Amino acid sequence: MTAPERFTSIAEVRAELDRRTAMRDARRADLRQEWARLQDPVFRRHLLGEGVRHAIGGIPWLKALRGLFTPSRSTAGQLVGLAMGAGRKTPAGRVAGMVAGLVLPLLVDRLATPERADQVVGELRRSWDRLRDRWRERRERRQDEV
Repeated sequence: MTAPERFTSIAEVRAELDRRTAMRDARRADLRQEWARLQDPVFRRHLLGEGVRHAIGGIPWLKALRGLFTPSRSTAGQLVGLAMGAGRKTPAGRVAGMVAGLVLPLLVDRLATPERADQVVGELRRSWDRLRDRWRERRERRQDEV
């Protein structure tokens, strides 16, 4: 089997060489850009994190553990359910804890609005100020008694 003749003139050879040189230069520029990106520490950290995330995502029992390290609303609900059901001795109490773990995140989603969040923060601030005032008064009374 003989090789087919590809080029009929030296001009065609030079044109093909120019085309391949342009392709090589474009690829070289792409590689330099990728290398520069790999030199960035933030990009490397992100790349490593994505790699670990994909590796963990393929292992079912590690995927279940991922919820502990990246808590979400469903994980928080499960933890609330476990906490509420842990102290219960009866099966009904444990089931009630599980139901609370399912329902509480939904209620928080529906009831959590910016206005209510501001109101809660204000109440917490007032409560904290009152506690500090009481502690200060108790400390002063103790110092006066001594």
